[in-house]
Amino acid sequence: MNRPIKVAFVLDSFIIAGGVSAIIEHCHRLGGPDFEPYIVTKHPGGPDRNWHPAGSSLRVLDFEAARSIDFDIAIATWWKTCYELHRLRARRYAYFVQSLESRFYEPTNYGSLKPLVRATYHLPVVFITEAKWIRETILGMRPGAQVFYVRNGIDKTIFNLGDKTSFEPNIGGPLRILVEGPLGVWFKDTTKAIEIAAGLGIPKRITLVTASEVPPDLRRRVDNVYSNVPVTEMPQIYRDADVLLKLSKVEGMFMPPLEAFHCGATVVCTWVTGCEEYLKHAWNALVAFPEDYDSIRRYLELIDKDRQLLNLLRCNALATANSWPSWELSSCSMADALAEIADGELSVDPHAALIIPALFQQSTGAGPGQPIIDTNVILSSGSYRLARRISGLSQAWPIKALTKMVPPRLKHFVKRKLIHQSE
Repeated sequence: MNRPIKVAFVLDSFIIAGGVSAIIEHCHRLGGPDFEPYIVTKHPGGPDRNWHPAGSSLRVLDFEAARSIDFDIAIATWWKTCYELHRLRARRYAYFVQSLESRFYEPTNYGSLKPLVRATYHLPVVFITEAKWIRETILGMRPGAQVFYVRNGIDKTIFNLGDKTSFEPNIGGPLRILVEGPLGVWFKDTTKAIEIAAGLGIPKRITLVTASEVPPDLRRRVDNVYSNVPVTEMPQIYRDADVLLKLSKVEGMFMPPLEAFHCGATVVCTWVTGCEEYLKHAWNALVAFPEDYDSIRRYLELIDKDRQLLNLLRCNALATANSWPSWELSSCSMADALAEIADGELSVDPHAALIIPALFQQSTGAGPGQPIIDTNVILSSGSYRLARRISGLSQAWPIKALTKMVPPRLKHFVKRKLIHQSE
């Protein structure tokens, strides 16, 4: 291609989150002569994005402004944004999958959302992901799908030991425990981590980093609280810790331990997807089975008692960090993937979309698990219109069959509500 490749990353919001940070990094670092990257979001003037050092350098558009641009690639970055892709004109459509997001929703409360999320993995798009386990899972659902593996990098100018060449061993001081994550999010289990750390009968200092409001009873159980911390201030917090305590039940790449490794800390955690990317039990971390909280307590007591083991784990964690790629290298891999998507004759299988109506039917029942969003609108305005937009697929028989499989009441809704909408 003799001109810059125009890429649109469709973002739900600029909240402080690891997944948003990764998108910002890629968008920022693609801004050379070969690419023209944009972030497209419903609320470009919404929450402050300057918590990230590259936030102010981004080209950010709302959907109305983006409609005037012919993109080479439009990329969804979260399951809801998959249903916004059809609003952009692009030669290729892709989905940057940073976790299997159907796992974010508890079956008892939001079970009806799960089919909506799973349906996004059956859209006729190209996939990009940051973790090997996600790539393998997508290929298990969609054999033959185009899935590019682009490992997340880390900004080594930010996450490092500061002005020191090595971490300072904690020989006899209180064990410095860092708990990081949102409160009230069931799969992060941050409150449980605080409960375990606070209940230890050892000298300790507990620090909490969160973007959530901290109730007074939790504040009393920790020594320090940091809220809405910018990326550039996190390294000093990591440097002042011996161990990061994480009890997540759902993760994608699982970046916080890797950030901590770069700053001289180790991690005690329960096993979660993403661990296999770089954590090695008893070498650079201590990893328990999911919800094995007794082992978590024993691990923390062990490294408090055996400071030689603690410092060995920290030393090996730093060695792991030193071998990890920077964002510059990661973004080169992303650039290679995007160039292949833009220029190559990649195949997308429209047959996979035939499962979508069944998945949507699972989500439209009434009762306690009723969706918190209008699934009919998503169905009609998202998946089918996107499928029809994919180059060369509008007349394919699977898409025609897909239309025939729409439940009658949803078909009536489409005709009634969208007959006057322009494609």
